[in-house]
Amino acid sequence: MDLLLFFQTIRHIYLNYHFGERSSRWINSTLTRHFQFSFRMIIAFSLASFLTYGTNLKNHLSLLFMIPNITILLIQETFGLTLSTNIQLMLIIIPLSIFFYILQNFHLIYYHYLLSEFFYLFTSLIISYQCTQIPTRKLSLLFNSLFFVTIINQKNLPKFFAFQLLEIFLIGIFISILISLFIFPLFATFDIENRFNYCLLHLQHMYHLIIQAYLCQDQISAKIFLSRAHIIEKMIRKTMITTQSRFDETYYEPSRLLQKLFNRKRRYIIDLDLQDQQDLICSLILHICSLELLVKQCNFNEYHNNCMKELKSSLLNLSQCQSLFISCLIPHSSSITRDEVLNHLTNLQLSFDSVHSLYIKVRLQSTENTFQSDDVLSHAFFLFQLNSIVQLLTKTTLVNRKKQKLIKNLVQGNWSRCLTALKTMIIIAVGSIFVMIPYLANKFENGQWILIAVCMTQGDTVGGAFTTMKMRLIGTLFGAMWAYITYLSAGDDTYRTILMLCPWIFFCGYMKLFPQWGYTVTVAASTPIVVNLGRLPFADSLPAGNYALLRIQQNVIGISIALVLTIIIFPVFAIDLLKENIHSTLELCRNNVESIVHIYKKVFHNEDENTDKNLIDFSKF
Repeated sequence: MDLLLFFQTIRHIYLNYHFGERSSRWINSTLTRHFQFSFRMIIAFSLASFLTYGTNLKNHLSLLFMIPNITILLIQETFGLTLSTNIQLMLIIIPLSIFFYILQNFHLIYYHYLLSEFFYLFTSLIISYQCTQIPTRKLSLLFNSLFFVTIINQKNLPKFFAFQLLEIFLIGIFISILISLFIFPLFATFDIENRFNYCLLHLQHMYHLIIQAYLCQDQISAKIFLSRAHIIEKMIRKTMITTQSRFDETYYEPSRLLQKLFNRKRRYIIDLDLQDQQDLICSLILHICSLELLVKQCNFNEYHNNCMKELKSSLLNLSQCQSLFISCLIPHSSSITRDEVLNHLTNLQLSFDSVHSLYIKVRLQSTENTFQSDDVLSHAFFLFQLNSIVQLLTKTTLVNRKKQKLIKNLVQGNWSRCLTALKTMIIIAVGSIFVMIPYLANKFENGQWILIAVCMTQGDTVGGAFTTMKMRLIGTLFGAMWAYITYLSAGDDTYRTILMLCPWIFFCGYMKLFPQWGYTVTVAASTPIVVNLGRLPFADSLPAGNYALLRIQQNVIGISIALVLTIIIFPVFAIDLLKENIHSTLELCRNNVESIVHIYKKVFHNEDENTDKNLIDFSKF
């Protein structure tokens, strides 16, 4: 039995699905999560490098270094986000490959610089408009740029070069999905459920502290419990901040299937989908924070002392019963029978009924004395919130609500997206002159990294683009330094180079999950792969040691161009978007209020008419 429990625990740890009762901090810690992601990165890089340089692929494909490079660029924190990014990327690059194949075989772009520029800008405009997610947009623009900077001055490329480039990307996509699914997989579904269990446990702790504060005889003692409850509230809200972003990542995950597989022994207790779990936590926070506010405003006078003395044992019993019931909703190492759950639920309802009856008794006894209405109303509303929490938990467990089917929104025209796409196209047009014009191409070593730096630093706002440019520049510097160290240590030996890159990829994988370092370390991980494992066309004449400096130089030029053009061409600032969102939210609130007022007017108007009809006209008698 202990061995079975051990393997069950290992399975939950490996799949990042943890018991709610687990007390070991290291199992579900940030450190463990980062190490797991680092292992995914290094295994993905090693597998991609082996397939690239250890098989016959090296004899059939060009730009081989892009396979491990694309693989680590596509690895994301959760399986859902990885799958979503890859699917959106495939929906863009597959039609592009067909279009590029037609252009190449009709000889529309060989040495036709103006025509090539036109097609390049046209595809860039389509990509910028169609891709709403910035990572997908950057990778699609990278695919677009790789094709044009490779084919513009080379006529001896294979007939199916567009599909070879597509094959490189598809191999990276397949490896990234495979590794995300089997190596320490983190499903967004499980992450949301882990946060749900965490919030549920701590909400009950917060609830118990508020009950303790209510049972205090003076305000100073109550503030101690309320301060502890406020700390827990901040922890819960911090946990819920990232929960909302996880919902988008579950779009391509089989969430209900995963829940049925891992919660099959608990479906008779609670069977909520992810949105219902989120709604339950939000509702509980609303009611429990209302309790907290009522206790803060409570007057610890004679009326309160009378209520506290009569209700103390019943309230503590209610808190205990609710705690036992919530523990049934959290996954346990030991199974819980349906009879035990129903017993806890019955005790919870009976305990509240006891509190309610005792409160009525206190109210009847206090009619002899005169108390302020605020005291009576605050205590009555406190009891109302307790009842709401009990009813909410009861309905959550026993009521199976009909689930609404999600309907994918159709693509609609958006003026702001059109401006962003047009802005991106113009900036890329300026960057492309370093590739398309032969004189500038020879002057700047064909300038391909200038163009790619321009493509990869585009953002929706000026501030976002500035941040991306800064992070890309820092990442390029760090990556170039490690690339030079790798070159000095391994030289031109492929396998020693891959071995030297592994610890760097592991370190970048660990740092990538920190929001302030995410894109920086992504560029830092990609740079030594490009410098040491391969070069874009026309740069192979340079020694590997100088190629790191060339990459830094061209990135600085590309970032400088993008920096100036981002400010000049259709600048969109984050503060303007914030004002627009606030304005649209207020408009929506006003429309809702007007609708409510309109409904109330209709209701009261009908009631007035019915009242007038029922009135007796005594003048007729």
